[in-house]
Amino acid sequence: MSFSTSAESSFLLQHRLFPDLKQEKKESGNPYLKFFVNLNTSAIVPLRNIQEAVVLSSRLLTTMPNMPPYILGLFNRRGRIIWVIDLSQILGLEEIPFISQTHDTLIIKNGSFWAAFAIHKLEGTIRVEDTVIKATPSYISPTLTPYMNGYILQDDHMSLLLNIEAIAQSPLLRNI
Repeated sequence: MSFSTSAESSFLLQHRLFPDLKQEKKESGNPYLKFFVNLNTSAIVPLRNIQEAVVLSSRLLTTMPNMPPYILGLFNRRGRIIWVIDLSQILGLEEIPFISQTHDTLIIKNGSFWAAFAIHKLEGTIRVEDTVIKATPSYISPTLTPYMNGYILQDDHMSLLLNIEAIAQSPLLRNI
């Protein structure tokens, strides 16, 4: 058996000797971004709804007078002025304690509406099969249910499946 030094022969040899090497595994399920809305509430949103995840310095946030408490202020991102909104308050959940000098934010776009939702902590991306998504339980608060598309259980921990379009159209956000 002769061995060639060409890249093609080397690749073929590696493939025969190590068939799993360099094989891309097709991941199943749809991509979601997982995060904590506040200290106790885990959530996921379809990745297609997120424009960007940004750690925002408090110094870049301009507070606005006479705004509701869930409006944290404005910031400039790539020439676009974007409202920063406390997602936990929009959902009727316990507020995020903003004690640090930075905020994890999810920048969303829904039609012409842009916003940065301040969250407690970004976890990362996961893949979720449609078959594991469960219907919103009846014990969920009526202020939260319009913004949910169900939930998932992962490692015995519930993560809410949020509907970004419904949140962006919240009556609380109509006048900004």
